[in-house]
Amino acid sequence: MESLKAMIGTPYKASESIATTSDRWKQSETRLGVEFPPDYKNLVEIYGTHAWAGFLHTLIPGHVRRSLELETRGLRILGALLEAAREYPGSIEYPIYPERCGLYPWGVTDNGDILCWLTQGYPNWWPTVVINTRGGSIEKHAMTASALIASFLDGTLQSPLLLGPFDGKRPQNSDPGWEDGCY
Repeated sequence: MESLKAMIGTPYKASESIATTSDRWKQSETRLGVEFPPDYKNLVEIYGTHAWAGFLHTLIPGHVRRSLELETRGLRILGALLEAAREYPGSIEYPIYPERCGLYPWGVTDNGDILCWLTQGYPNWWPTVVINTRGGSIEKHAMTASALIASFLDGTLQSPLLLGPFDGKRPQNSDPGWEDGCY
């Protein structure tokens, strides 16, 4: 999180105000049976609905857009992953939540990629699994959400899936509301 803050600063307000109170987090965690990583909660509370490089979006509890709402979109993604695993056995090499140590989505890209936590161990150390829905490729990165986003933005992420649209070059932040780290 600190490298992300150092790279782009912090906005003076999160875009599209969202209710990220401790009650909101607890409600979502109780309904889903998941304790979200502190790193992720911090990322959402600081940056809100920021579109990273205009391409990568975090799913957020209580978001007004259903396509970015953590529970709604997360459950749809889980359903699609379960269906794909049934239809194409072996295509997804990890368990899918609510299975023990299963994948749970935390982000999406404009290309339809899915970013999931592999829910094993302490939540703040959950690795990220990137699933390319168009080509069926899967990558595992031993990084938190904020670490993955920071390395995506600084060009150090080793990911043909996420950097593919950028031809391996560092993506530029194309969010028009972002100027000098502030909204």
